[in-house]
Amino acid sequence: MNDDSVQDIMFEMGYAVYSEDHEWINVHDGRCLKSDVVLALIDSVISSDLVYVQFEDVPPELMDRRSAVERVEARVLSGEVRISAPPFEAMVFIAHNGVATAWTKVPRTGVSPAPMHDG
Repeated sequence: MNDDSVQDIMFEMGYAVYSEDHEWINVHDGRCLKSDVVLALIDSVISSDLVYVQFEDVPPELMDRRSAVERVEARVLSGEVRISAPPFEAMVFIAHNGVATAWTKVPRTGVSPAPMHDG
C-alpha cells in the first residue's frame, strides 16, 4: 500500500466527523497534551503496534504508538490529527481544539473502550 492510498483511506474515514455522533474527551489541558489519554484512546480501538499518523498538511507516517503520541504532542492544536492502522477499521480523531474521539467499524472483543469523559 502506498502513501497516497493510505492518505485517501484515512481521509475518507475521518472526512465527516459529526460532533453529535461521538463522545469527545479533552486531550489537552491548556498547557500540554494529555499523553496518557491519547494513548488510552489508541489502545481502545487499535490493536496494532504500528499506527499511521496523519496531520492535515502532511501525508500519513507509519510509527510505533509512543512515537505517534510524541508527534501529536508536538503538533496538537495546530490542526486535525487522524490515527489509524491497517486494516483501517478504527480511528482516533483529534480536532484542532484539543478534543478527541475514537471509533471502530468492527467491535473488538474483550476490549473496553477508553473512558470518554474528563475526570
